[in-house]
Amino acid sequence: MKKTIPIIGSLLLTSVASPAADRPPNVLFICVDDLRPQLGCYGNAQMKTPNIDRLAGRSTLFQRAYCQFAICGPSRASVLSGMYPEHSGVQDNVKSFRAAVPDATALPQHFRNHGYETVGMGKVFHQMANTDPASWSRWVNITGRGYFLPENVAEQKKRQQGIAAREAAGEKFSEHQKYVYSVGPFSEAADADEKLYPDGELVTKAVETLRGFQGSEKPWFMAVGFLKPHLPLIVPKKYWDLYNPDDFVLPANGAFPEGAPAWHTHDGFELRSYSDVPKNGPISKDILLRTIHGYYAACSFADAQIGKVLNGLSALGMDSNTVIVLWGDNGFHLGDNGIIGKDTDYEAAARCPLIIYAPSLTPERTDRLVELVDIYPTLCDLAGIPVPTQCDGRTLLSKDRKSAVFTMSQRKWNNPNAGYAMRTDRYRYIRWIDAHNKTVAEELYDYTLNPYEVRNLAANPEYASELSGLRKQFDAESPAHKYGNMK
Repeated sequence: MKKTIPIIGSLLLTSVASPAADRPPNVLFICVDDLRPQLGCYGNAQMKTPNIDRLAGRSTLFQRAYCQFAICGPSRASVLSGMYPEHSGVQDNVKSFRAAVPDATALPQHFRNHGYETVGMGKVFHQMANTDPASWSRWVNITGRGYFLPENVAEQKKRQQGIAAREAAGEKFSEHQKYVYSVGPFSEAADADEKLYPDGELVTKAVETLRGFQGSEKPWFMAVGFLKPHLPLIVPKKYWDLYNPDDFVLPANGAFPEGAPAWHTHDGFELRSYSDVPKNGPISKDILLRTIHGYYAACSFADAQIGKVLNGLSALGMDSNTVIVLWGDNGFHLGDNGIIGKDTDYEAAARCPLIIYAPSLTPERTDRLVELVDIYPTLCDLAGIPVPTQCDGRTLLSKDRKSAVFTMSQRKWNNPNAGYAMRTDRYRYIRWIDAHNKTVAEELYDYTLNPYEVRNLAANPEYASELSGLRKQFDAESPAHKYGNMK
């Protein structure tokens, strides 16, 4: 069940005060993995996220923020570089940001170059490790446990041993493949101490780091990357118990859009990597409902951990000069469009939560179209430092409205076509390009006709005029054209 929250005001991020003149603002940069904008503050009355909701109540909440690529690596690279994936070339989880654009200046690196102490921990770039030493004055390692129930620990160990035996026999696996082939069940509800989970350990170290900033003459930039609600849905049982499983229902738009190209969908490959999900054939209703339940539990778990960081910041008296940005790197299909997971150009995967708090800004919520590439220049603007020329985004302090935002997708291991989506106030237009830069399909969805992508309208003659106009707008504005990904 959803509740409607009104849009307040039409001007974005109206300043009411200035940061302390003698010191630039600190920055608390909170990344959350696979977080859909279905939190309480986004109108979902069923979701229990009181801490994020409280932050949103004193912040600017962006109702329509979109990622530039709906998987972890490219999305995070776009935020941390301010560059579209078509510009940086990071379009999968294999190529690293630094390998793709070695001369680019990462967001924390830019703040470090302007006198900030920069500390990172958790999942900030795609990996949990420090993959960009130039960005950080200091990196804090996080370990934490995976499974807690003995049978799940044993199942994972058995699968890990199987991979080790295959490697010994001469098979080659990437690190990602070794992880995927050795995970256990997709969910777990153990009666375990949350401090032992990676996100629980992350909070402990984040609060310790905040204490260490006390008395420092330098401003600080701290990035804290939470893993949940990313699969596997392993969180303490008390967060599962917040919800009655009988209250969950399947999504209204549970079928793949009629007339859409078949390659746009996928079979839930990420969920299928887990030991208790069938590798082929239909995914049962019970598994899907368990996934939805676990996703809600994981969001509430992440919310509780985020609350501890925010409370720590407040207890130390640092609120008065700290900018907080909380964002999800991509959305996540929970059966929407007949899909489980992300990695599509549809609304469920492309739309993300984005919340920005600054002491100098009037709280509001806005329905303006914004993109995650806008975070980099916005933080520069709030800190009073220049925006690098590499940035494709625009500061959200501007009153200008974007007429469209852009998301792309490509699964080269699955099919050779790349989808480039343009979201306007009313429409989503997707152009599919093959390896020779030739258009092989188009999709068109009208969100005033139906808030879900039920039917591809690109071949509907009643939309011929709208389609023609959207094609022209796409050709004029899309990063795919600007950076030469298509002809």
